[in-house]
Amino acid sequence: MSELKLLCQAANDEGILLNIEACEPSVVQHPMDAIRICEDVPGLGLTLDYSHFIDPGYTQSEVEPLHRFARHLHARQAVPGKRVEAVDKGTIDFAELSHCSSGTITKVLWLLSTWNAIPLASVKLMYGRRLR
Repeated sequence: MSELKLLCQAANDEGILLNIEACEPSVVQHPMDAIRICEDVPGLGLTLDYSHFIDPGYTQSEVEPLHRFARHLHARQAVPGKRVEAVDKGTIDFAELSHCSSGTITKVLWLLSTWNAIPLASVKLMYGRRLR
């Protein structure tokens, strides 16, 4: 943890926001693990992808508390047991996600699920900001 704190401080000193992407398998595969590491490392943010939590069986409401640390959001549909699902078959309620945002998310990467799961676009949100 001390190395991550040093890395985050060095990044922040240069005006760079350091994010990690919580997923399984990793040291932050449970939503509460992601919260703990962000609370323990000042300035650390998250690249949040709901599909990484929905696939192993967490609910959308269990993931929502991560928004306070999220700076980048990967928007892709999923269902329990399947990380990539067609847009019209997934269980993630993206309309509800828009109400959870704290205004700290600077980019959204829309991953449109097709047979090849092609990343399509990165969109800056109006309320995003840089450190410098």
